[in-house]
Amino acid sequence: MKTLLLILLYFISFNLYAGTCSSISRVDYSANQILTSSSLNSQLNTVYTGVNSFDGGCTTDGTLEKGALNTTDFNVPLKSNRTGCRVVWATSATMNIEPCFAAVNGNWVNTTSNTGVSWANIDTGAEAASTTYYVYIKTGSNTTTLTPEISVTGPTGNGYNGDGDRILASFRNDGDGNIATDSIHQWIDGNYKSERTTESAYLDTSGAGTILTRNSGMVDPGSCAGGTGFETCNFEASYWSEQPTCTANVAHSTAGRYSAAVTVVGTASFTIGSFDIITQTYATPSLGYEIICHGKLAR
Repeated sequence: MKTLLLILLYFISFNLYAGTCSSISRVDYSANQILTSSSLNSQLNTVYTGVNSFDGGCTTDGTLEKGALNTTDFNVPLKSNRTGCRVVWATSATMNIEPCFAAVNGNWVNTTSNTGVSWANIDTGAEAASTTYYVYIKTGSNTTTLTPEISVTGPTGNGYNGDGDRILASFRNDGDGNIATDSIHQWIDGNYKSERTTESAYLDTSGAGTILTRNSGMVDPGSCAGGTGFETCNFEASYWSEQPTCTANVAHSTAGRYSAAVTVVGTASFTIGSFDIITQTYATPSLGYEIICHGKLAR
């Protein structure tokens, strides 16, 4: 009787929750009909075969727990996936980890707001000036709980340290014991990436009084004011998050006669011009310029 109940319960639950899997069937017996051993064995074997080949499509939403995963087969996604988690400067003594999804040594983390990082999160000892540090997600972080950690010890090539903490970024504590604003480098694809970059633009003069930009998203096309001497051009709106450092080269048929000079005005604009070395005067802007800027992009 117990065996029959097992068969009935299995078929009821199997068909009730079937997804894209193939269902199995059974034979109904009427009252007082003799159930032979061959028939019983056949149906039991059908049940066992169905259970052994149970398809994932038969699994209902919300019933597959992370703990049921084979940690060997799922080792890569349980340790490597990450979106977000950018570490940003906040004050001379604090940083923030932006919202993210991350796999951390077998657990999944999902945050929807910034997570603060301070020297209270250092793994051992006290902060030291003129020192490079590393920001980790501490092993054991799970679901909506992200525990940050600061360490003087860097990770191995797989992005984890010896304690199983996952690397996010490196930063420099300067000589005054302050977190340097431009020192935070994000760990991306097995290396640290700087927040600073070098961009260039070619300013093509098509006659006095007109300067056009080519091949650049850095300078606002057509924004350069015409005239003699230095010209004022605008950067694209919200291109830099801080004033960049810029240099310029000039192109002219008389090689070596002209030199270029550029002055940056905050993050919004710059002035550029050429100086005639022979006449010791500023040249009419009928030349071509290459402007090269290095700074921190706005995000």
